[in-house]
Amino acid sequence: MHPSAFIKDRPKYKNSTELFRDFNLFVACEADEDIPYLAKCIGEDNIVIGSDYGHNDPSAEEKLVESLQKREDISEPFAKKILSENPRRLYGLDG
Repeated sequence: MHPSAFIKDRPKYKNSTELFRDFNLFVACEADEDIPYLAKCIGEDNIVIGSDYGHNDPSAEEKLVESLQKREDISEPFAKKILSENPRRLYGLDG
């Protein structure tokens, strides 16, 4: 069978936001990353906070939540999604 025959069976997405939503894909980021750019690429609903919190090494960021909430380029509702709503959905904690 010719390889092009398989293309018609692939799901088609208008954008990467749909792809991340449909396949339940999430990206973990740290507070100092370019989160607004990431949100433009995949949407706000599939980003979670990631850190080495609890690891006693130089990559741990003790004030991770505070750092994210203080960013002027991230709205309060978006920060809440990253810190609470999206992780709850990722781990199936919404009921």
